Amino acid sequence: MNTLVKNYKGISGLKACASEKAGNCIAASASRNKMSLVAVALKSKDNDSKASDAKSMLNFGFDGYDMFIPEIPEDALEPINVTHGSVLKTDTYIDGVTRLVIKRGTASEINIKFDRIDKIEAPVPANTKVGELVFNMGTKEMLKHNIYTKEEVERIDLVGAFKKLLLSLLRN
Repeated sequence: MNTLVKNYKGISGLKACASEKAGNCIAASASRNKMSLVAVALKSKDNDSKASDAKSMLNFGFDGYDMFIPEIPEDALEPINVTHGSVLKTDTYIDGVTRLVIKRGTASEINIKFDRIDKIEAPVPANTKVGELVFNMGTKEMLKHNIYTKEEVERIDLVGAFKKLLLSLLRN
């Protein structure tokens, strides 16, 4: 096990134990190329084989899989037009973008599509869902994120619109 700690590239943690029910056990973690993996081996034959088992599992993960960090299309986050609002547009955001672990060499198979409304009528509460961004691989949905409005937009009536126009003219 010391050889695993000393020689395995990216090793970040290791815990070995043994019990009558579980036998020789090991949990090992490692990080490479923005991806962290954990390998757990139960009932290994002996100390040498439990380190070898953990190394094999980690190698399997690092050799066969990649971390995919989705790129968000710029037009998915364009401001949304607001009708009857105190502002003409409101900014949008996507809830926390998640990374995906995918088979090595399959990133080009991921398709990104988004659907969102073009305009919304005031009043608009902050964090109103206005669309979604979906990442598919073939027919399988891999990841979905919602698109939301950033700020609240109050409704403006005719008197409010006239005041806003008058103030705008006086400033210029």
